[in-house]
Amino acid sequence: MSYTISTSLAIVANPPAGAEYPDGTLQFNLPPRNRQYPMVATIPSMDFVGATDVSILPAGFTKVEYLYVRVQGGNLTFQITTAAGATQVIPCDDTWLYMNMTQPITALSVSGTGQVEMLAAGE
Repeated sequence: MSYTISTSLAIVANPPAGAEYPDGTLQFNLPPRNRQYPMVATIPSMDFVGATDVSILPAGFTKVEYLYVRVQGGNLTFQITTAAGATQVIPCDDTWLYMNMTQPITALSVSGTGQVEMLAAGE
């Protein structure tokens, strides 16, 4: 099983003369590994208004190796803990992709205001 994710890129401001900026469509695949992931979850839409550290790790997951997040209508801050015990804070107001097979996410929470769509794969 593999997933294809497409997103559009555009530069809103005028770039400096001669500068090259991406535009158009970016497409990439989440490749299957030698085994099927026992768990895949999609969250089509979840709204947060002034949320403070709300856990959004999908039910039953202990490790998330692939995570695609799209935020609309606000700015959310994600706090992740990895298998190594490291905690990171990631602000996002558009798109965030996490792919790491050696340091999967073991805890995931969100704070802020916005609407989130999410795809997660792992165990």
